Amino acid sequence: MSRLLSLAGVALLACSSHAAAAIPVTQIDRDGSIAVRVEVDYGLLDSCEAREIPHIIEHLVLAETRYGRTPADLIEALNKQGVRITAVTRQDFTEYTFEGTRQSAAIIQDAVLQTLGRASLPENSLAREVSAIHWETCSVGGPFPQAHPFEPWAYTYIPGSPAPCPSLGHTPDYSFPKVAESYQQHYGEAAFSLTVVAPAGSFDGAKLAEALEAARPGGVAKVPGAPAEVLPLPPVTQLEALKGEPAFFELLIAIPGRKTLPSIKAREAAESVRLAIQSKLRVQPAAYTAKSVIHQSNSAGWISVTAYTNLDEVGSLSEEMRETAQQAYRDSLNRPAMLDLVSNRELAERPTLHGNSWQYAIAKSMEIGVEFRFRDAKQQEGWPWVVTAGISVLIIWAILTRGYLLRRSGARVKTPFEQMGR
Repeated sequence: MSRLLSLAGVALLACSSHAAAAIPVTQIDRDGSIAVRVEVDYGLLDSCEAREIPHIIEHLVLAETRYGRTPADLIEALNKQGVRITAVTRQDFTEYTFEGTRQSAAIIQDAVLQTLGRASLPENSLAREVSAIHWETCSVGGPFPQAHPFEPWAYTYIPGSPAPCPSLGHTPDYSFPKVAESYQQHYGEAAFSLTVVAPAGSFDGAKLAEALEAARPGGVAKVPGAPAEVLPLPPVTQLEALKGEPAFFELLIAIPGRKTLPSIKAREAAESVRLAIQSKLRVQPAAYTAKSVIHQSNSAGWISVTAYTNLDEVGSLSEEMRETAQQAYRDSLNRPAMLDLVSNRELAERPTLHGNSWQYAIAKSMEIGVEFRFRDAKQQEGWPWVVTAGISVLIIWAILTRGYLLRRSGARVKTPFEQMGR
């Protein structure tokens, strides 16, 4: 049975949807800065034959504008004018967010149309941005990754999650004609959705949507899938490591995607789980702190909580921490969102609006899955010691070799003490 959660502070929000435009527009009136978010219904798993094409398009959309040659130039130029821009490509969407003061409304609208309203992509930027993405994905000198660890995990544990891209038996086609074809097919009014959070009367979302429609007609809209239901995960066997040796443990919690669980509440849940686990670890103490990271597509997500600790300690606490994580997650979902702590930019990320109330459905199963994974810390932090040992061996080898050569030549080799005394 679905559970609906009403959020506190809805009196601050005046929401409206505009049906006149083909691009769905959500306009939220709220004091503060202006935040404009454009979501494109196109992501990595929509392009398995050449997986990074959506990511390449994200980069090229921001390149060769009046604000500069590269995406970094654009970000810097807009920042100097009081506007922040971020872009991210996920499994099933690409998102662009623009935020600035009330006085920057015209600059934000121009930046949106300069990027997402462009007629074509700049071919001369392709090689540079492909190289930049290799650095971004840590694949310099090799092929792009064909999968993210999140994808097979979500497909296994969260019904409705899309299947990961299969291994390819050929080299992906990242030629400019292929990238340009994908842009023309997937970047258009049918694939766009627009969210504006701003002071009343400061930014007209419908007007921006009409301008985008005129600049980018067409596009392909995907058929929305049913909300995913999160199932409990089976027990996971602890990976072997030396007893008493330091190790990282990772706790993974399956959560619904952004279509079901807004990113605002996902972040709150992640922080609640992190603080609960950290509190549990500090009792003995078994660790000092824990960190949390969220990965959410539209259809599925996970919360990853990690800590650096001792295997013996974690082993004795693992079941208790699993129960602690589940309870902290449930409690967080049952609390109203702390809207006073949320910026307009964060509100623009994923509001699901119903009339004049801001509500969302949580997945049917509250029995969330929790998985533990352990990794020997030496695998994470061993490389500096390897480098240090290697350098030491080379130095010793050089000293011994020099001494040997000098002795063969008949020269007397001074001791270190003799060398110091001269």
